Amino acid sequence: MFTVDTGEVLADDPDDPVRTFVRQILGAVSQLEAGMIARRLRRGREHKAAQGGYAHRAPPYGFRPDSGQLVPDPQEQRVVLKMIEMRDAGSSLRDIVDGLNRAGVPSKRGGRWHPQTVARVLRSTDGYQLIYQ
Repeated sequence: MFTVDTGEVLADDPDDPVRTFVRQILGAVSQLEAGMIARRLRRGREHKAAQGGYAHRAPPYGFRPDSGQLVPDPQEQRVVLKMIEMRDAGSSLRDIVDGLNRAGVPSKRGGRWHPQTVARVLRSTDGYQLIYQ
């Protein structure tokens, strides 16, 4: 432990009750802060939803929020259809990823594609009606 007054580095003594107390207090403060952040985020989403905004998790690939509702994103929907076609033709997730990255198709957040991301897109779109077929 580094002391402020002398600048010394002291060996940590797990049997020292004062140090145990300080660690427990710091842990409790950390837990309180995490709870306060979660509460602010929850209230922010509730406030946004009350005003008619989209206040849920990130929209699935192929959709975007508009006036509090999920609406199809034509460009992303075409990419999803291509993924489905490739999967149905027997392409592996890695083949789909390589094709998308070679073509320069950005992921939802603008980055490169990964097998887990493509799998998630294919799973999440199974329950949605794709508009641009």
